[in-house]
This record gives sequence, structure tokens and C-alpha cells, in this order.
Amino acid sequence: MPLSDSSGQPHAFEPVRLRLLQPFESMLRQPMQAKKGLPKKQTWTGNSMSEAIRRLWTSLGVTRSLEDWDAHPLKEGLPHQDFHLRVLETMESLLDNLEMAFREMPLPIHEWLPIMESGMSHLSVGVVPPALDQVMVGAVDRSRQSSLKTVILLGLNESVFPARPSSQGLWDETEREALEQEGILLETDPRIQLALERFLGYIACTRPRKQLCLSHARASLSGQALHPSVLIDHLRRLFPWLEVSTFDSRILADQAFHERELMVTRDFWKWRKDHPNVMPSHADSRLGESHKWLAGLTRSSESFSEKIHPDLAAMLFGDSVSHPQIQTSVSRMESFAECPFRFFLHAGLRLKERQTFELDARRMGIFQHHLLESFHLTLQEEGKQWHDLTAGQGAELLSHLAEQMIHDFDDGLLEDKATNQLMAKAMTQGLRIFIEVLMGWMKHYPYEPRAVELSFGQKDSLLPPWRLPIRQDAAFVFQGVIDRLDFLERENGPTLAVIIDYKSSLKKLDPTLSWNGLQLQLPVYLNVLRQPEVASKLDQTSIRPTGAFFVPLKSAQENCDTRDEALDAHRVDQSHQSAYQHHGCFDMEALQTLDTRPGSLKGTQIDYHLKKDGTPRKSSWQAMTREDFEAFMNRSVELLKRFGDRLLQGDIPVEPYRHGQMTPCQYCDYSSVCRIDTRTHSWRTLQPPQTPSEKEASSSDQA
Repeated sequence: MPLSDSSGQPHAFEPVRLRLLQPFESMLRQPMQAKKGLPKKQTWTGNSMSEAIRRLWTSLGVTRSLEDWDAHPLKEGLPHQDFHLRVLETMESLLDNLEMAFREMPLPIHEWLPIMESGMSHLSVGVVPPALDQVMVGAVDRSRQSSLKTVILLGLNESVFPARPSSQGLWDETEREALEQEGILLETDPRIQLALERFLGYIACTRPRKQLCLSHARASLSGQALHPSVLIDHLRRLFPWLEVSTFDSRILADQAFHERELMVTRDFWKWRKDHPNVMPSHADSRLGESHKWLAGLTRSSESFSEKIHPDLAAMLFGDSVSHPQIQTSVSRMESFAECPFRFFLHAGLRLKERQTFELDARRMGIFQHHLLESFHLTLQEEGKQWHDLTAGQGAELLSHLAEQMIHDFDDGLLEDKATNQLMAKAMTQGLRIFIEVLMGWMKHYPYEPRAVELSFGQKDSLLPPWRLPIRQDAAFVFQGVIDRLDFLERENGPTLAVIIDYKSSLKKLDPTLSWNGLQLQLPVYLNVLRQPEVASKLDQTSIRPTGAFFVPLKSAQENCDTRDEALDAHRVDQSHQSAYQHHGCFDMEALQTLDTRPGSLKGTQIDYHLKKDGTPRKSSWQAMTREDFEAFMNRSVELLKRFGDRLLQGDIPVEPYRHGQMTPCQYCDYSSVCRIDTRTHSWRTLQPPQTPSEKEASSSDQA
């Protein structure tokens, strides 16, 4: 509507309004004088919308303005930088994508707005600000500087630069070649990626006008050896007179320009650790300043090792100062065994990462657990048991349940995008094979799955919490979920019980880790079943635990030399049985009930290996006598009481362990908090497991 004043004459701002409307009239190719706004009923396809936006840019003179802005630095004698034109190129790329994605899809303009906003929110332009006599850092594929005097290329290592082709595609090279013969070219062709990486290497090496410095590392941060890039070998063939110089970061005391340069030397750190209060005899005055600085840094790092006040510990981990009841779980106590400070951050301060709506390992595990739970509950509703099904029937039932669950799981997360849909199919196929293997084992495994996702200590749980006294005025109150509980009911004697804990990948009991409290899950679940009130809750007179096992839900693919071997039915069956084998601990007296095959010396479903006389081999330590099985459960009680006493004393040092090459710091979410130096840290050494006789001797020595 035209603007007018109170007398009906055109308003003073009417010419401004008309000037503002003119570009949009060119965009829409229709006058807007009589319109109250943009035409709402008119629809645009992707092609027409991109053309309209380009007409808008033309009428506004966008291209000419951006060119003038980029030309201005040249007129002023400043370094040239095509920043604004690169913005235009990025916007043109957005319109090209718009045409491809919505070519013939008509939408009203109010629906185009969020699409354009979403596309523009992900746009970025890589720019390295040009400056004289300064160092510029940038990626090779994003840099557009053509007048560089010196270039320093870092990370010229194998698989780093040139980078290894991405393997995220679904097709292998043979299938790609077949598609190319049909005229179908895939963007993620590994050969194209390799060629592009070589081209980037050419660009990087030909940019400098005076000097080129190439650098490659000998080893990664974890100490793994690294090989030079093929670009290094190629350049040495082109220029055989080039010499390789080795960089050594060690600085001698008489060569340091500043005392803090000495702090980067590993030798000095090691010497300082062994001589905390002694100055080296050859040190000059500069080292005195270094010693003060290092002493302050050491005091700062040692502050992690100090205890917190017991009253504060009782309030952080428990519910009161006088009689703390510590609500906890097995995984939390395992984290205390890994590193007490990690437990403090997780269970005390309750630090955690922000949750993201993506299909991560945790959500995939939840989906698999829910699907197996639905499988069991469906059988219960139909009045059936696992032993009533054949392998094929079990697989078909699971597939049917998976189709229903994929649609409803986590607000449609598994249908959110193609990769999630593929993962859902892969998980379903894996669980189909898992069920088929289990059903095949049922004829030699008389235990019947009686309960799944059996919680204890939680709200509306069937089983009570496991209460473990730490001392007279304090106790642990454990809660958790047992994935599956199998029963073998007998006319005479207690019901035999086996605990099954599903894992996303292969996991085995390690004697050293178990002895030091790093694998508490199975013994704690066994102790839960030993509570007197549990049997009545499960409609049993009494329960005797006979075993507990980790069961992987994901099978590892074996390497085969030929395609025929990979497709051999017998080999595939053996591979699946090996992949889903149960690893854990069990009472040897109950072995005949766990594996009813007569005269068997080696387990298929359960991992064990016996000698000809029927006794376990040394490697099968998990096949325990009744006394050792009881001691295994009691050892966890002893460890937990020890952990609880340390907790209530406020003893939470940064004390991670090392077992071989494994440390908890490799997968810790709190490394940015403790900030220990893994190169110089003194790792906690795990105690070797003791036999009952060795334990008695150790106890007598302590007494």
C-alpha cells in the first residue's frame, strides 16, 4: 500500500519505499504496489527460487559491489585477498545445491525461509588473514596465498598427508568399477581422493618462492612408530642431494635462553621427580628461577592428591554426615578402582558430557537390550519358553519385533537418516544370528531364561538393593540391572542360577583386573543373588549361583584367504559360535548342568578347556572349584569395603593404573580436568592375583 500523510498526499518516505521494493519486484517478476506483502499462495520450485534469488542479486548489484570491495586493497597497496568473491562463490554453491535437492518441488515462500536459513547457517569461508612479517597457519586445501616466501609443511607422514581415502562408502572397488561401466560415477571414489591428495601436495610444495621446509614425525603421541609420507620419498628422488636433519627438543642448561625452556625436557622432569628438594650441582643462576617455578607447579599438581574432608566426602557420596548411605552402582565402583579422582568427578561432582541426539554406542546398546527384552516378554505372553523355539523361529520372531521397534525407538532416531537405517539393519541381522546360535546351544544348555532386564534397588524394582556395610555407621546401597537370569529348577536342592551380561563387543574376565577391583560386575551380581530375600521375590525356595558370563552381541569377522572360505557354511557356523561364546566364571561342580555334552573337554557355548583327567587347564582359571568360586565373590566384598573406607576418608587421588599398554586415561572423559602428563606420570601398578594359600600367608605376615 502506498504511504500517505494525513492530508492524503504521498508521504515523504514513499520514494524510499518504492526504491526498496524495486529489487523484489525484479525478483518476483510482478509489481508489489497493490500487495500487502509477498504472495503467499504462489509456490516456487528449487529452480525458480534460485533464479529469483540471482535476479535479486543482479538488481542489487551484489557482484559488482563485492568485486569493488576486493579491488580496494590493491588500490591502497595492500596484499590481495579474494575474500568477498569467495563469499559469492559459496552462496552460488548453496543455490546449486538448492536446485539439485528441490528441482521440481513446489513450496510456498514461508516454507522456503527455514530451508534457506538452515543452508546458510552451515556456510563457512576459510580465510587466513594476510600480513607482512608474520606467520600464517592454514590448511593446504583452504589456503589461497600465492606469494609466499617460506612454507613449512608439517605432518608429512603416511596416511596423514596424503590422507588415506575415506572408507565410509558402501561399495568396494570392484563394485565401483562395475557401476562406472554403467555410467554411474560415485563422488567418493578412492582413486579420485588419492589424486586430489597428490594435487594438494603439489600445490603445497610449489607455493613458496624461496624456501620449503618439510617435517614428519617419528612417532605419535602414544609412542606408535610413524612412517614418512610418499611425498618425502618422491622429493628425495627428484633432489637426491637433500639431507634430512633430525630435530632434538632437548636443551642443555648452558644453551637455554630462559629458565622455562628447561621445563620441556623429559630428563629434567625425571631428575626433578627423583630429587624434589635438591638443586643440580652444575646449575647456574637461571636454574634457581626454574626450580622456584617448577616447585610451584609441583605443588599445584600435588594438590590433586590431597584428601577432602571426611564430612564433605560423606555429603558428596552419601546422604548424611553421621550415617552415610552411599547410593552407587557397579560401574561407578569400577571407575574408583581405575582412578579415585575420576570417581570423584563423576559420582561426587557429577560432571558429564552434554548429550547429543545421535546414534552413538550407548544408544545402539540400549536398542539391542530393548529388542532382546521384547523377545523374552513376547514369549512369556505366548506361554512359551526359549527351549520351545527352533533357530529359525527365534530369528523370525526377533526380525518381526525389530521392525516394530525401529520405528518407535528414541523418537525415530533409527530412521533419521540413511546411515542410522543401515545401522539398524546391521544390528537386527547381528541379533538374528545371535538368537540362531543361542537356540542351537539350547539342547546342551538346560538352563531356561527366566528374567530379563531384572533391576534391583531402583524404583519399582522387583529385587531389593544390595546393602553392603562399610563400617558400623555407613554402607553401600547398590542398584543396577541384570541383563538376563537363567534358572535350572530341580526337585531336590536349590535352584541353580546363571547370570548373563550382554556386551557390545568381546569382553573376558582378566584375573589381574578382577583381583584389583576393575571387573566387579559379575561378582557383584552374584552377591545380589546370594541375598536371602531374593529367592522368595523370584518364586524360589532357595537359589545357588553357579556362574556369570559376559556375552558379546557383536560378532567379529574372521579374515579369510578366499571368497570360498568366507562363504563356507560350516566355517561360518563355527565362526559365529566362536564369536558369541560366553566368557566369565563358573562353579566346576555345576559344569555337567552348564554343558550336558558327554565327555566334553572344551566348551563351545561356555569358554573352558579341561585336561584329560577332567581338571581345568591353567589357562582356564575361570573354571573354579566351589571354594574358589565363593572366594571370588567374597573378594569383591572385601575390595568394596576397602574402597568405601577410602571414600569416606576423602581419599581421592589422581591415581590411574597401567596394565600392559592399557590405562584408563585412554578413554577418560575428564582428562581436561586432571590434566596429568602421561609421559611423566607415575602409574599405579596392579597387584598380581593371589592363591588362597598366598593370601593366608600375606594375612599372617601383616598380622
